[in-house]
Amino acid sequence: YVGDPDGRGNAALATLAENAIDATRAAGIEVREQAAEREEFAVAMTLYVRSGADTGAIGTAARAAILGYFDNLKPGVDAYFSRAEAAAIAVSADMRGAVVTSPTGETRSPASAYAALRVPTTSLSLAFVEV
Repeated sequence: YVGDPDGRGNAALATLAENAIDATRAAGIEVREQAAEREEFAVAMTLYVRSGADTGAIGTAARAAILGYFDNLKPGVDAYFSRAEAAAIAVSADMRGAVVTSPTGETRSPASAYAALRVPTTSLSLAFVEV
């Protein structure tokens, strides 16, 4: 599957990849190229922080870490919410925990093998609880 970092592919990109592969692959080896597609969904997460922590700075760093996790998923790969939670927790010593509240469940699977899961910036909601 070929696509840009946003998980979008098109016929022109697939043709370029096909030509590059045809120029270097071994004879008799079949290779098929298919354009990736972006599958967007929303995520809501509660971040548990130390009382008095700088939620503005933590929120900015957590948002970048969470989106970074989702932005690096390859086409056809499941999103594990525990990994997004771990990415958020790792941004600050003031973080005490993180829980994905929506969608429910442990994972999100793409609708097809060529879909890359993405969470748009505007579709990530963060709530803070001081503990």
